[in-house]
Amino acid sequence: MDDTATSKLPESTIEAHTTIEEPEAGDAAVVGECIAAGETAMTEITDYDQSDADDLARAAAWGVYQEDHAESLVETTLEATGLGNATDKRPKVREWVKIILEDALDEPSVGRIPCSDPGVVEIAKPVGVVGGLVPSTNPVSTVANLAILALKGRNALVFSASPAGLPPTAEAVGYIRAELAAVGAPRNLVQVLPAPASKPKSNALLDQADLVQVTGSAANVRAGQASGTPNYCVGEGNPVALVDTGADIERVAADTVDSAAYDGGTVCAAESCAVAPEAVYADLRTELAAAGGYRCDAAATDRLRETLFPDGSGPDRAVIGRSAPDLAAEAGIDVPDGTTTLLVEPTDTDTDPLVTECLSPVLATLSVPDFAAGLDATERILDRAGAGHSVAVHTDDRERALRAARRLGVCRMVVNQPDLNSSGLADNGLTPSLSMGGGTWAGNQLAHNLSCREFIQTTRVAFPVESDATDDATVFAPYTEGANADTATDG
Repeated sequence: MDDTATSKLPESTIEAHTTIEEPEAGDAAVVGECIAAGETAMTEITDYDQSDADDLARAAAWGVYQEDHAESLVETTLEATGLGNATDKRPKVREWVKIILEDALDEPSVGRIPCSDPGVVEIAKPVGVVGGLVPSTNPVSTVANLAILALKGRNALVFSASPAGLPPTAEAVGYIRAELAAVGAPRNLVQVLPAPASKPKSNALLDQADLVQVTGSAANVRAGQASGTPNYCVGEGNPVALVDTGADIERVAADTVDSAAYDGGTVCAAESCAVAPEAVYADLRTELAAAGGYRCDAAATDRLRETLFPDGSGPDRAVIGRSAPDLAAEAGIDVPDGTTTLLVEPTDTDTDPLVTECLSPVLATLSVPDFAAGLDATERILDRAGAGHSVAVHTDDRERALRAARRLGVCRMVVNQPDLNSSGLADNGLTPSLSMGGGTWAGNQLAHNLSCREFIQTTRVAFPVESDATDDATVFAPYTEGANADTATDG
């Protein structure tokens, strides 16, 4: 790695900031100790006002944002997980965290909050101790994201990391705890379960937390949703770039290649597929190649498929998150310098695993007769993998974009942008977040980008107001005097 190493917190300091001495009573007891410590910490901030809560969120962000901390966290993440690259991880730890903080600071989360309902006063309160499962694909920024949002609502937070993700998670939590102490807040507002990381500990956390947030593997998301604990779990990514004939093909290609390759393809909002009408398909492939894509022939595509999906199921953990040249070399494919993305043409969108989330810089491209057929193909792809998540539509026709929005079962659609922007980390009005729900399409309770609103609950106080009741004729006239007049009767 050519990045200059920077100093970390001493191991003893990180240990003191992140773990509670593990009792011998088993995994449930270990988790119980952390939950109890979080509850105690919450009692110490009961009287915090909005300004105090905002400072908690700032402390969480600043803990990882500081340049020396960020550099160390990037290095630790790469050493521990082997996923992605330093160039793309730096903005995830700094710029993205800053954007998320800025958005959260605009939201009221303590005491009386704005309410437009007549006679109603709404009082915001914490949800409790939040359990967060951290993915190894994106550990540090996930920790910062959740810590900002949970602390903004005056909650405590306990993280559970994967074995590979534990070192960067522990380091990030250590920095955050140090900043909490610096502002006079209890360190135990943020904790991580002690080593060794394990599924039993994660499952115990899912069971004992007041609220669960899971960003990560499909197995962890299913566990979170089946835990019986209120939860905001997120859907599987597999975004499609749907291209129209009037799109700026050169821009589309540059945006899509950059997005698909971002941090080794490990971001859930990175495009997996591009669907284009045959009238512009050849031009799109040419521009994708000019932007850094390598067009795999049938033999190379077969080798890549065997490398990524050796048993035909999910992508092989040993090869995901690599650069395009490294992945190509693993598959025995020679690619030229400057290659950032591997372009493949799938054999069958209904069965080829290369049309699912590869967690790698791989982009499947598909030619269709026209935009209507593109909608059909995009719907099939998303129904198979990535339901509810996101789609990027590239068109010069606003009505076609809205037509796609009405048709496709996704919670977010970006227009003339890379799908990476569906995370809201760009100027498009979406809530910036690294956790993106897929609604009932994905079996999620969350149908938008995770925000601090999910980490408060409210008491709505209703005072009497003057009645504004209307007569029956006013309420039912559109029905009784309209198309249904012949069938409407007064029982």
